[in-house]
Amino acid sequence: MADYEFKLDEDGHLYAEHFIDGGADIRVKIVADSITDGACRLITWCWTYQRMIHAEIMTHRDRARNAASSRAIPAATLRHRVLDLPAVPVHWGANQRGMQADNEIADKNAAYDWWIEARNSAAMWHAKGEALGLHKQIVNRVIEPWMMIETIVSATEHANFFHLRKHKDAEPNFQIVATLAWELFHNHMPTFIRSGGWHLPYVRSADIEAAASTEELIKLSTGRCARVSYLTHEGKRDRQADYDLHDRLVRAASTGNDPLHASPLEHPARAVGRYEYGSYGVFNQTREYRSGPFVGWQQYRKMFANENGPRIETRCDACGAWNGAHVTGCPRAPR
Repeated sequence: MADYEFKLDEDGHLYAEHFIDGGADIRVKIVADSITDGACRLITWCWTYQRMIHAEIMTHRDRARNAASSRAIPAATLRHRVLDLPAVPVHWGANQRGMQADNEIADKNAAYDWWIEARNSAAMWHAKGEALGLHKQIVNRVIEPWMMIETIVSATEHANFFHLRKHKDAEPNFQIVATLAWELFHNHMPTFIRSGGWHLPYVRSADIEAAASTEELIKLSTGRCARVSYLTHEGKRDRQADYDLHDRLVRAASTGNDPLHASPLEHPARAVGRYEYGSYGVFNQTREYRSGPFVGWQQYRKMFANENGPRIETRCDACGAWNGAHVTGCPRAPR
């Protein structure tokens, strides 16, 4: 019998959970699922998993990603979360040579108790750091091993991900994430989007009815992707707050001067028809349109000239520095 089940959330999104006794469950959800006439399927996922495997999640560069940062969560709120429902490993591997533990130790209850004792100790030191007046971006690091993290992930290419992460030698917690995603992938029908139409995560039918234009919907999607939620940090549905957050991100992407990241702009995407040739992205040898990591879709981020930072007018051919700057000792530097 599977250790998961399919459910629908309040917004109608299909998700699956893996139950972990004594800890927080792993959850994988489809937020938006779209396909073009060229059979390019773009899925935006919301994955909730143990913070301890986040670095491995981030090694997959063929997808757009935004994660809820512990730097943005008040220290007391995060501490209560890990005390109430901590992240717990799914496999208590016995020590052996190599990166994988084939078998679990005999006394898994003792392993769980050890894990929780360590959590309690970290929570105590976490509270002391908060009492000292340290910022949450410092004190929250102390309890990260017991944290869950929520990450929005958008991708068109899934075959290699499943091939790597559903394998028996993959990290056990990551195997669960990949398995849930595999099951959802094969049990959810994508929505067909015509050429020029948009894939817009976190946009509901009520938003479409209320919006005056597609541009407004793109703004909503971008702002909500930045928060990894329909809700503001105050737990409210606020379209104006979504618009405002989008505008701050776009100003940064448009001018190239503000260091605010533009990664939330990577999830909304425009469908590119099988025979369409656009100004952005490139076609590879099989005539597939590529924009960022996506195939068959144009990322919203790629519609901004300075989406990768300040404009570079010149670059030194000897040292690689740009806009008139030079590395110390560069033979091209002015004397």
